[in-house]
Amino acid sequence: MSPQTPSPIPLSVLFALIFGGLVLVAATVLAVRRAAPRAALGWLVIAGLAQVILALAAGLVLPAGDGPRAAALQALAVCLAGALGVVCGSHTTTAAQGLARGAAQGPGRLAPAGAGIAYLLLLGLPPTTGFHAKVLMCLALLQVGWTGMVVLVLAASAASLPAALWAASSAPRSRLGWGRGTAAVALVATALATGLYPHWGLAAASRIARVVLGG
Repeated sequence: MSPQTPSPIPLSVLFALIFGGLVLVAATVLAVRRAAPRAALGWLVIAGLAQVILALAAGLVLPAGDGPRAAALQALAVCLAGALGVVCGSHTTTAAQGLARGAAQGPGRLAPAGAGIAYLLLLGLPPTTGFHAKVLMCLALLQVGWTGMVVLVLAASAASLPAALWAASSAPRSRLGWGRGTAAVALVATALATGLYPHWGLAAASRIARVVLGG
């Protein structure tokens, strides 16, 4: 599809664009400081939400583009990542605490696996729906001529990779209970299913975008 010529940027959209870019940069910088796994996950979630704002801004400039769908899909990825962080406890337990729990309760693989999927979602890496959200977002930004924002989004993801690897390695190794384990499995399955079969996530994102736009 050939790029469409966007209309002049309204002041409110320009404010949203600047605000989203500043939040993305600030959250990424704070995430890479590695003060604690809890802080790293929290700042990466905020960075993901900032990208939702950028996609919405692109959608407001060019409603016929991919901005609305990208915003909906990115919001889904961020929600899944945040929920996995809460359920698996990767943001509240240090590596030493996780090893201590693992020694006391036996090894568990679900919690670190769920934490790893959460960071894949936030970084926009396959095989999760976060990858498709990132690609769609870059397309939406290119459609309105915001090449600099594409570079910023990709640079933020690349800069966050070391912090995400460090935080994911600090996930607890203890076993999850039945309730949290079932929730973690459901969240991981959703993240992977919408990543391996992107038409599911894209169809849901399209429906959400139509509702938001009143179409």
